[in-house]
Amino acid sequence: MKKLSLVQLLKLFLIYMILDFGSQLLFYVGLGLNKEEYISNAVVSMLPLAFLLYNFDYISRPPVMPLTTKQKVLKFLMYVVIAFVMVLILTFLMDILFN
Repeated sequence: MKKLSLVQLLKLFLIYMILDFGSQLLFYVGLGLNKEEYISNAVVSMLPLAFLLYNFDYISRPPVMPLTTKQKVLKFLMYVVIAFVMVLILTFLMDILFN
C-alpha cells in the first residue's frame, strides 16, 4: 500500500471538511432547519469522518504488529471523539455565520 504523507492527509481532510460544510450549509439555509435538526445532522456526519480518519491513519502508518480487536475499537473511539470535536467546531462556526 502507498504511504500517505501528512500533507496529503491534511489535504484529504480539508476536502472532506469543505464538502461537509457545504452539505450542512445547504441543509441549514436551503431547507430552513432549526438548530436541533442541524445539530443532529452534524452528529450523524461525525461517524463517516471518524471512519475516514481511522482509515487514513491506518494507511499512512500501518502497525508493525497486528492490532488486537480491543486496540482497534479503542483507536476508532478515539477518532470518534476527535470527529465529534471537529463537528462541534463546525457547528459553532455555522452558528456564528448565521446568527
